[in-house]
Amino acid sequence: MAKYKGSDFRIKVRTSTAPDVFAVIGGGKTDSLSISNETVDVTDKDSSGARQLLEGAGVRAYSCKVSGVVSDNAVFTDNVMVAANANTHIYCKIESGTGEAWAGLWAISSCERSGEYNKEENFSMSLESAGTITYTSVV
Repeated sequence: MAKYKGSDFRIKVRTSTAPDVFAVIGGGKTDSLSISNETVDVTDKDSSGARQLLEGAGVRAYSCKVSGVVSDNAVFTDNVMVAANANTHIYCKIESGTGEAWAGLWAISSCERSGEYNKEENFSMSLESAGTITYTSVV
């Protein structure tokens, strides 16, 4: 079974359109993606005492996190920080080392920057899906 490098799992921001051009958020060290599916309980007296969930119902939500070292990368300053300060959405694509991809509009729900004396300046950011996220499989 193949193994994949964590450095291949990347969150990219669309920097231009026609054609779409994506660039990695500069300085990122750790990227993650979480998919949450809200369930709808339809258990009734005919369920033989077992919970039943309605398939295909509920809300699906995607969450991403990225953290790393602040760099002079224009993608971070010109796209991410501008959108965070303006409270606007950004179009991102998350790519896995397997070739899978998730793309769509994301809201920056939090963006933190920090620094300690005699150490690097760090950032962390959380993204929440803000519409339909398109999944591309490798199959």
